Amino acid sequence: MLLAGALGFQPIVFDIETRFSFKWKRVTRPQYHLALFILLGLYKGRRKEAILSLRWSKIDLVREKIDFRREHTAETKKKRGFCRLPTRLKPHLVRAKGEGSNIGLVIQWESSAIENIKTVLNNAVRRVYLKG
Repeated sequence: MLLAGALGFQPIVFDIETRFSFKWKRVTRPQYHLALFILLGLYKGRRKEAILSLRWSKIDLVREKIDFRREHTAETKKKRGFCRLPTRLKPHLVRAKGEGSNIGLVIQWESSAIENIKTVLNNAVRRVYLKG
């Protein structure tokens, strides 16, 4: 549901027993950078700062590896690390790399870095009526 909210959809018809929506309507333009942020968070389980500072140079689509570590910085207790690229995440990264600037940050809005993604995320949460 959160991905649907990031892509600009809002539920309009709900099942009374399960309270799940089965009919959606697009109410705003898609926020693809938020959808990619959510997918990276779901598949890799990294912290917000690690995802927002990830650069295209750290993603190897051929060998299917992602390096979340910062260059010229010692490793901290939070262990950003080097990990395998999930098979289901790869098509989303390939699409994002083809659509935007593939030399800078992975998560960016209008070719500039995102400092905080809370506002956009909160809007998507409200759009799909999630709580908590």
